[in-house]
Amino acid sequence: MKITKHLSTHEVSCKCGCGFNKLDPMTAKAFEKIREIAGNQPLTISSGCRCEAHNKAIGGATSSQHVKGTALDIRVPKGMDFDFFYGICDNVIGHVGGVGKYSDLRFVHIDTRGHRARWGK
Repeated sequence: MKITKHLSTHEVSCKCGCGFNKLDPMTAKAFEKIREIAGNQPLTISSGCRCEAHNKAIGGATSSQHVKGTALDIRVPKGMDFDFFYGICDNVIGHVGGVGKYSDLRFVHIDTRGHRARWGK
């Protein structure tokens, strides 16, 4: 089932198989805008919604936005510079959410938590 033109419930569902896939509409809209600015190339979700049990099992933060359905970890598109993609995400999310980078530089975390948050290595 499609959430947006380019995002399905399968892509954002909890990886444990529990079926949790309720993504916040603002997060889905941000994903579409990021995709558009990134040249409309397909984007891969490495992590979307997470149930409490799965989040705990993978060592996720206790207050993870993924558990609230307001976060996506998006893989950096092939051939695109990490910092360039991070900048796109940062501009789209603005003051309404979080943008994070991790040491492996393979994906960017976005969320729509309601206030600005940035972190990364």
